[in-house]
Amino acid sequence: MRIRSINSIAIVLGLSLVGHGAIAEESYLPLAMGQPIVEANSALIAQGWRPYSEQVPQNFDIKLSGLNLPSLRSCSATGMGFCRYDYRRNGKYLSVVTIPSATSRLSSGIVERWW
Repeated sequence: MRIRSINSIAIVLGLSLVGHGAIAEESYLPLAMGQPIVEANSALIAQGWRPYSEQVPQNFDIKLSGLNLPSLRSCSATGMGFCRYDYRRNGKYLSVVTIPSATSRLSSGIVERWW
């Protein structure tokens, strides 16, 4: 099931990182699985990460995410309802994927994975 979820993330969100340069090292990131994306976003901004997206999210992406964070790239309307948020700092790129949360008061998404 876990492998299927990871594959779904890659397929649904088109997560090709070819040509994106270096990917952030996880040991220095203020992220945790289950963390509301609003908290994760604030922590990343405080560490100097800036929203980065090669495309403007569609209106349905904003609606599905429940937020209009500048780092929002896209959301999946099927399956788990993944949303992807992209950041950049010092030539490194970071993608954060969330899943919907029915219990979070801060946002509609909680951190599921990042790279």
